[in-house]
Amino acid sequence: MNYKKNNTADFELKNWLKINSSQLLLLGIPEPILKSSHRWNHLLDHGYDVETDWDLSQLTNAEARLLLTTLEAQFPKDSWTCMGDLGGSVNKP
Repeated sequence: MNYKKNNTADFELKNWLKINSSQLLLLGIPEPILKSSHRWNHLLDHGYDVETDWDLSQLTNAEARLLLTTLEAQFPKDSWTCMGDLGGSVNKP
């Protein structure tokens, strides 16, 4: 399920990305992804970005935990497909 449901949601997402961009950049997420709600949604729905060839598997377990915590603070756990995958990957030893 994609969080982008209407213009208000898109505005809220863009604002959230802007506010959290410095933390997300520290996780290694490329800036072009953070500047586009479409690319951000694709990353979280599919786990990768086509244009930068960056994917969530590049995160360490600690980084994945931090990303999941950051996402869960704002968005319901079922907002994006990958959130379940992130949850499973951070629970691995």
